[in-house]
Amino acid sequence: TAKLWNVARGECLHTLEGHWGMVLHIAFSLDGKKVLTTGDDGSALVWDVASGECLHTFDGCQSVVYDSAFSSDGLQVATASEGIVGVWDVASG
Repeated sequence: TAKLWNVARGECLHTLEGHWGMVLHIAFSLDGKKVLTTGDDGSALVWDVASGECLHTFDGCQSVVYDSAFSSDGLQVATASEGIVGVWDVASG
């Protein structure tokens, strides 16, 4: 589980529930409209920041996902697992 907060108001905007394990890393897209969460369950999830809705789940990471990033255009994400780097298309998975 991860939470998106409005820090200025101290208000939780959304609770992002989708990982069955620990969330280890988050990354925002450059436009701030999407957030990527990754975790020890071997998955990466892309969320809509405004609604808190899960837009995509990438389950093919094969092991714990320690790091992740959006491409500069926001169309792809990269995930880093133990010895494996995955590149995923945000729109289609």
